[in-house]
Amino acid sequence: MSNFKNLPNSQQAVQSPLASKTMTMHLVRGAVGFGSLWGAFQIVGTHPLGAVGLGLLMLVAFRGCPMCWTMGLSGTSCRLEQRNSL
Repeated sequence: MSNFKNLPNSQQAVQSPLASKTMTMHLVRGAVGFGSLWGAFQIVGTHPLGAVGLGLLMLVAFRGCPMCWTMGLSGTSCRLEQRNSL
């Protein structure tokens, strides 16, 4: 006997842990992340510990690296598209 209870049905999408609930929230996270990345590069010569702090803020905002944020953007877009099509 196989266990199919954990498999999603056709009406339920598998959610990405990198996706956000709304597109606005995801874009705000991206703005914070890219702003932190830019700021870290600007101050790395004069304030290296501040640059490290901004780098950590970037990792939290992106939920990983910038590629993780991009994959979350794709997941958010697909989830919202699927929800609007139902």
